[in-house]
Amino acid sequence: MSEMNINYQDKPALPEKENNSSFVKTFLSVVLFAVLFYYFISDNILLIGLIVLVLFVHEIGHYLMMKRYKYENMSMIFVPFLGAMVQGKKSTAYSQLERANVILAGPLPGILIGISLFLAGLYYQEIYLVYTGTLFAIINILNLIPLDPLDGGQLLYLLYFDRKDMLRLYFLLGSSLSIIGLGIYFNNYIVIAFGFLLGVRVRAYQKMLNIHNELKAAGINYVRTYDSLTASEFNAIKRIILENSALAKKMVDTDFVATAEFDEVMASEVNSVLEVPVVEDMSMTKKILYTLIWLACFGVVIWTFYSNIPKLIEILEILKDAPEV
Repeated sequence: MSEMNINYQDKPALPEKENNSSFVKTFLSVVLFAVLFYYFISDNILLIGLIVLVLFVHEIGHYLMMKRYKYENMSMIFVPFLGAMVQGKKSTAYSQLERANVILAGPLPGILIGISLFLAGLYYQEIYLVYTGTLFAIINILNLIPLDPLDGGQLLYLLYFDRKDMLRLYFLLGSSLSIIGLGIYFNNYIVIAFGFLLGVRVRAYQKMLNIHNELKAAGINYVRTYDSLTASEFNAIKRIILENSALAKKMVDTDFVATAEFDEVMASEVNSVLEVPVVEDMSMTKKILYTLIWLACFGVVIWTFYSNIPKLIEILEILKDAPEV
């Protein structure tokens, strides 16, 4: 590839994100989630409402824990057919322990609520409590399955594969293939499509690895914040990004490279290849403890449902004469 006509420049500031109302974005995403669920999956209003409630409680757990650790630019988004997520970032280094707590703050409360409602429903023979508790428990325990991007996969990666690039690539690839396989097994095209979307992410991460390898070869530390970059480091990273970008081949000889918009694009691109530093503050003992907590969640849910099968059958008999939920 010929030398690109990119001149040395001072490091531009990162473009500021639009200060849209987090509440409005969350509300609109909930409406879109519910409408698409209604038309393409089920028109059961109660089911839709309960799933939204379960997802909201799950994500508010993440949100509050992130708030406690002073994350910035936070927002909650519901993604049609897939679930919901909380977005946020820290301007300083991440802590392993804090990230582990943020991850578990979503599913743990949901599982506890689910089991409590389930047992209360059995005790009082209230089928709606059983129904709600079951949804809480199942949705949250499924989220702890060790596949990326689920919480279980994120926790496993954080505890044992953090910053081991090739292992993460294999983990992402394995997650993609597993989800595609599950979709095929259950004949669910949405799950299959999600698995293929993860495959696109695998390819994007592979390209990121190539850039990181070139940065290592050039002696540039990419585990840092954007603000800590010098102008020369910014320009070196910028050139490597452009050399690995097919789009760059089309734009470098245009007038766009001389515009402020191009500077903003490159500032964002350079920031995207940087890895925020992580404070490794979890000993092996703590990692094992969090692994046991993760495994205990599965054990508690399975034991609760299995040990109460007779009572559950008794309650289900009531359903024969009850309206559908």
